[in-house]
Amino acid sequence: MRGASLWLVVLATVAVQPGAFSRWVLVKVLVVAIAAVLAALSEAAAALPRWVQAAVGALLAGAVGATLLSDAPLHQLLGRWPRYEGVVTVSAYLLALWIGARALGPSPDASTRRTLGNAASAAAVALGGIALAEAAGARPFSTSAARPGSLTGSATDQGILAVALGAVVLYLLMNESVRRATRRWWWAGLAGSASALALSGSRAAWLAAVVAAALGWAVAARRRGVRNAVALLATAPVVIGAAAIAVIALVFPAPRSRVVGGLADASIGLSDRPVVWSDALHTIASTPWWGGGLNGFAGRVELHHSARWFADVGPTTTLDSPHNIVLQVAAVGGWIAVAGAVALAGTVAMVWWRRASAGNDIAGLALAVGAASGVALLASVTSPAVLVLPALLGGAAMSTAAPGAGRARQAAADAKQKGRPSRAPVAAVAVQRSGRERTMRAVLVFALAAWALALVPTVAAEWPLGRAVAAADRDDVAGALDGFEAARGLRPWDVDIDALAAQSLAAAADRGAVGAPDAAIAAADRVDAAGASTVSVDKARAVALIAGGDLDAATSTLELLAQERPLDSWVAHRLGAALLLSGHREQAIAELEHALVLDPGNADIAATLDYARSQ
Repeated sequence: MRGASLWLVVLATVAVQPGAFSRWVLVKVLVVAIAAVLAALSEAAAALPRWVQAAVGALLAGAVGATLLSDAPLHQLLGRWPRYEGVVTVSAYLLALWIGARALGPSPDASTRRTLGNAASAAAVALGGIALAEAAGARPFSTSAARPGSLTGSATDQGILAVALGAVVLYLLMNESVRRATRRWWWAGLAGSASALALSGSRAAWLAAVVAAALGWAVAARRRGVRNAVALLATAPVVIGAAAIAVIALVFPAPRSRVVGGLADASIGLSDRPVVWSDALHTIASTPWWGGGLNGFAGRVELHHSARWFADVGPTTTLDSPHNIVLQVAAVGGWIAVAGAVALAGTVAMVWWRRASAGNDIAGLALAVGAASGVALLASVTSPAVLVLPALLGGAAMSTAAPGAGRARQAAADAKQKGRPSRAPVAAVAVQRSGRERTMRAVLVFALAAWALALVPTVAAEWPLGRAVAAADRDDVAGALDGFEAARGLRPWDVDIDALAAQSLAAAADRGAVGAPDAAIAAADRVDAAGASTVSVDKARAVALIAGGDLDAATSTLELLAQERPLDSWVAHRLGAALLLSGHREQAIAELEHALVLDPGNADIAATLDYARSQ
């Protein structure tokens, strides 16, 4: 069971749900939950120290407390679209940490290390294989993104995951003596991770690879001396891996343009980060000490966007993350949470460094992968694809031997060495598996199995949700309503199904689809009744009201939006159009002129203004 658990938790990072609306997140959470059930059925290799449990628990308690003070506490606590980083997704991070301690432990035996290497190689081969297919122009999963992201949905996530998988495989190749077939498989894993990293075109991931390599070398130098550590740089896995990354990055056009483009091209993909971080800081400043709770950032930042955001990014883009892990922690739990998280991370890093220096290989891996992922996440978003593997290794590296673990095995070994049977193993097992411990394990297995089963309909809802959005895009209102209703039945707690329905059906209403206005308004009303409305939903309501001919209600909605977002040219444009249609020409012209001032190059606003002036 322990080996199967390790296989599943590693493969969870590349799990994907074909045909779903969001293929990359919830299915990974489900696979981790199943892995946790298998881990619970096996004997514990180790356990997390109480101080780690207490520290993580305190941070979680602070996040939950902040969430309970938010505008939509229940919905934020469970999780909101698109990454559901409440109970749903955070559970995957915590379970991966726990699985690392229970199934891997601080000093895994040779068989467990081989299992880890084989699983990491399988994930890397899958990740790199899909990345190569996408680089060649294929689209195994339909997307409009220029850099699709293989099995993670994001090119940056692809690169970060490739670094973590590559670090595991590279270390094992350099330090383990295994059968030729196993070694060949690990070489395939190294090739897959190198391909995925190079083809991601992600500078954050490339920097993460440098950080991982530097820390890995520093640990080697500490343990073996500088001269021996330098010699490691000339070993076949290191030389071939680095050469493969360089060659692939230069052969394929997309990553090559990001390598050789110079400083000018370096701004591509990073040009919006300063404005994202600036708006995030303004949002955090509204509740600087306790934050806005889990999943609260997207709804709050909509009210704090700057003029630069609207000019550089646009009024129709939704920002669901600060794209910086420090700011994300601050957005959830305030600067108090940041201080606590930094203190915990620093303490853990020092423990890992001491253990790695003393010869603990898992601690060295956790230090390299954790630091690399942390650096990359200073310019990216958190997700199961990038956090599950660092959590797994981190849990293993921080763990200590479970109480009583190994006593039965040791007694059996002693008896075998003496050449006679012994009752000691029986006694040890009896102590370990006392009635109380059996009961606790049964409760644990039951709870984890119940959680995994609860996630099944949560994940399954993504299929009808995907069909519903696709139907709305085709202006098939009846098909869209059927799909949204089926998704709500499978995931009744998720208010964002109605939010997505409102936005998708409002777009159909704007194109003239029959029945779409009333359906969009009804969906927006359900979101509002749940106390979870957002600017995006209010915009959808306004579009549907205009399409349905209720101009007074549309004007009222847009006027409220204009008060909340005075710099939003989309709101000013739609408000001007609503006023014009309702016969208020002078007010309409004033609003349209204001919209054009906000967005001078917008041809649609200019055309509407010209039409208003001609009336």
